Amino acid sequence: MINNEILSRKILVLSANPKGTNKLRLDEEARDIKEGLRQSRDRDKFIIDSEWAVRTRDIRRAILSFEPQIVHFSGHGSVDGGLAFEDEIGQVKLVQPEALSGLFKLFSKHVQCVLLNACYSEAQADAISRHINFVIGMNKAVGDRAAIEFAVGFYDALGYGFSVDTAYEFGCNAIHIAGIEEYETPVLKCKNTSGALASEISGIYQSWNLQAASIIYPLCSDPPEPISEEKLKLALSGSLAKWEKVVSAFPANPKKFRTELFRQYQFKTFRDAIEFMNQVVSGCEVLNHHPRWENIWRTVSVYLTTWDIDYTISDRDLQLAKYFDKAFSNFPGTDSSD
Repeated sequence: MINNEILSRKILVLSANPKGTNKLRLDEEARDIKEGLRQSRDRDKFIIDSEWAVRTRDIRRAILSFEPQIVHFSGHGSVDGGLAFEDEIGQVKLVQPEALSGLFKLFSKHVQCVLLNACYSEAQADAISRHINFVIGMNKAVGDRAAIEFAVGFYDALGYGFSVDTAYEFGCNAIHIAGIEEYETPVLKCKNTSGALASEISGIYQSWNLQAASIIYPLCSDPPEPISEEKLKLALSGSLAKWEKVVSAFPANPKKFRTELFRQYQFKTFRDAIEFMNQVVSGCEVLNHHPRWENIWRTVSVYLTTWDIDYTISDRDLQLAKYFDKAFSNFPGTDSSD
């Protein structure tokens, strides 16, 4: 069984320290990140790769080859928002925010987080966050010690299962607790905060036409509310026709039952099945709602219920089901009507 807590995350570290720029402790940063992950509880869930003296073309090639979920850049940034990579002879080659944002747009299918550990990289983070769910930049110049402390704190937290936004807080605190005054320099930009991901999800759910008349569900009620049998039947006879309501006993307590939405997705390849699971994790985090699921070869079986209203079906389950269906329709060889 594979669930969203045990999917492997690939981390790609890109480093550049062009000629004529201040020497940074990039090797120390990469070493400390790897050491922290090796010591973490979830060390087997992370794969890390590093590229050094990175040129602009190397960014594209490394991401194409490694297919990371997290991209980490270590190096220099300029006041005007450019990131300093190397040209063919090792000199500074500045890449502006819109150019790098356009590149990450092409990789938004699998890159979930970008960390720009470089001075003045907030403008880059703003631009990239239009396409990537979580992007961290620096709102001013950042010293070597602060940059390293942030990175180590951030990845230490990821290594123990914390979410990206909580790991960001750990990183800031690592700077603070080390007695460095730059703990407010890192800034987190979220795709959903800018409205992009939340609007996408909201748009998906608010455009449902479950019968002749439209029934609109809010983005998420808090606390979650059970869906009436009437609304559930409408959903299962309309846009969620491939889902079904199932009732099962808990394995550890046969007298206790849970009511769930269930659907089985069939993919063209095993790789597609795993990629699907990686992709929908971001939506689960936005909605703060998570599935019970399993993967067997090319098949992903999904069960949705809301535990804090006694394991019954809520509006969140309907929303997540629609989100999963949309993600599934984007994979080659699948038919969203299947």
